[in-house]
Amino acid sequence: MANIKTIEKAYNVIYDYVMNKCENKEYYEACVKHGITNLKNSSIYFGTNDLFDVMIELKEEIAKNVAESKGSGGLRKAMLNVLKRNDDSRPQLKKAYVEDGYTMVCDSYVFIRTNREVDVPKHDKDATWLHWKALMPNANEMQEVQIPNLKQMKEFVKLNAKNERYNTKVYGKNVTFYDITDSETGEVLTRINTKLLLDVLEAFDGTTYSIYIGNGSRSRTSAVYFENTDGESALICPMRVE
Repeated sequence: MANIKTIEKAYNVIYDYVMNKCENKEYYEACVKHGITNLKNSSIYFGTNDLFDVMIELKEEIAKNVAESKGSGGLRKAMLNVLKRNDDSRPQLKKAYVEDGYTMVCDSYVFIRTNREVDVPKHDKDATWLHWKALMPNANEMQEVQIPNLKQMKEFVKLNAKNERYNTKVYGKNVTFYDITDSETGEVLTRINTKLLLDVLEAFDGTTYSIYIGNGSRSRTSAVYFENTDGESALICPMRVE
């Protein structure tokens, strides 16, 4: 792989060429900003589609390198994963929301909120559709729990990917899950999809964080809440425990 300066140079050369060829510069600049590719069916397709796709790939490589250099590569990767899980039926969740210095992403299962600068597609700053405060639990109704860290959870998934004890079908697809249990009784408190759990652990890797679930009679179907000492937070919805 070429070094980052060579990649940036290639990106700038292609960008200048493509923008000089297009008829609607504002439209294509927006496409670059949000990583939109496959423009062959566009009514203003200008004949440089392949170059445009290469340009988007170079832009992504640059953004990934910048994030990794700042120690936030895992956070960016996790937030992009959350955004990509939103299909066309939820267009408002295909971009991150920005509020009071925080960038937030959400799908039907995971919410991540960070105060670090992260290069992901974003809504305009005045967009307020995501009522994130309603997702946050009441601190008085939470109990702290312990789960494996990122490295340990990756090993758990690797070892149990075909273990019937930790796998089930969800909408016809195999899902490996992790049971959060009571440290004293061994009772299953809540069950989490490990794919979603790995995203949040990736986002919080390298930070000091605590993990909580709801207590009381509904604890077996409680969401898992993450909070680190930097004021960032995340939430994962549970799987049903039969």
